[in-house]
Amino acid sequence: MNPQRAQGQWLLLLAAAGVAVFLTWRMLQPFLSVLIWAAVLALLFYPLHRRILARVRRPALAAALSILVVLATVIVPLGLIGSAVAAELARFATQAQESAGPWLESQLASGWLSDLRTWLAERFGIELDLSPAGVAELASNASQYLLRGTVSVVGGLLGAITKLVLVLFTLYYFFRDGERLVGRLPDALPLSRAEAEQVLRRTDDIIRASVNGTIVVAALQGLLGGLMFAALGLSAPLVWGVVMTLFSLVPLAGAFVVWGPAALFLAASGAWGKALVLAAFGAGVIGVVDNLLRPRLVGERARMHELTVFFTVLGGIQLFGMLGFLVGPVLFAVTVALLDIVRRSGAQAAGAAPPSARAPG
Repeated sequence: MNPQRAQGQWLLLLAAAGVAVFLTWRMLQPFLSVLIWAAVLALLFYPLHRRILARVRRPALAAALSILVVLATVIVPLGLIGSAVAAELARFATQAQESAGPWLESQLASGWLSDLRTWLAERFGIELDLSPAGVAELASNASQYLLRGTVSVVGGLLGAITKLVLVLFTLYYFFRDGERLVGRLPDALPLSRAEAEQVLRRTDDIIRASVNGTIVVAALQGLLGGLMFAALGLSAPLVWGVVMTLFSLVPLAGAFVVWGPAALFLAASGAWGKALVLAAFGAGVIGVVDNLLRPRLVGERARMHELTVFFTVLGGIQLFGMLGFLVGPVLFAVTVALLDIVRRSGAQAAGAAPPSARAPG
């Protein structure tokens, strides 16, 4: 065949492949979050699925039983917590609207807010407009915003259920055909088998580290904080426990962002005993959980620098939403692994080049 004709056919084939890849990406993009969640759940529960498969010896039945385990241990508890949080958030918003105004009025009249306004005016010349009517209106607007947020969450319930069904449907096939799918992945990547296995192994390490060392620790800190809020009789302990969990997921933030101001609020309200108990429990128990558990759950291979985790998590959230907690660090780790492969391949190619082809000197 004419070399020019063969080259033209190759370029045409390359262009067709590029168009096909682009259209496939556009087709699968709406379901990217479904595929990622299913893959993460399959990775985390696959050791258990393997034990179930060894007992029942039927892949389809083992996959169905593994789905039931995921439902019982993850999906149903999260759904119950979400429903309880929505109900508690609505009650909290109503209570805040009824009680925040009078309390703030009393504080502005002779409490710490009045002293703060006077101190700012005398020391820095800052005049704060904290009239009782304005503060009450601010509290009312904030509570109405919380109520609207609760309604919007309930309104999106149908979409969440649809996505959940798709995740479970995909997860079933990941369980049933997981061995075959994983075995084909190294051959599907444009890398040598050893390099492909290196990238996949690094991805597995980071996902397990993100779930075990971040989500599990954050959930435990939120649980402890919520229980302490309930023990101290504070409002909406379940809501604040979830908020502490979310802040614990963000590097360099942590549950202190919630229990610290809460302790200051208790102290300003005159409840010094509760304030000291909350501060001691937050620093001595909630804060120590991270230092004790994270190194054991993450391990050495998957550990990343705190600054790297911070920016990859925030950047991942900006691009992928809540999935960014997982996708951001994984994407960065895979990128580093690929660049390392490119660097080593370039060094090997330079070392294998004949002397005449090497750079002088």
